[in-house]
Amino acid sequence: MKDYYKCESVRMCRYLYALGFDKKSQFDENGKEYWLFKRSQDLQKSLDFFFSMRKKDKDNW
Repeated sequence: MKDYYKCESVRMCRYLYALGFDKKSQFDENGKEYWLFKRSQDLQKSLDFFFSMRKKDKDNW
């Protein structure tokens, strides 16, 4: 599990999937779906960009 990034946010999951990252669907004990993405430098750069844009957007409100 350490080699994978657990994504529960629908918006972020769709963003990563749209960038071409492969996903694995999993379900927790409550039946809620989440996606796992294999960790890599490109994934980390994409996450950094996602969070920096969210922060920038929130700062502008």
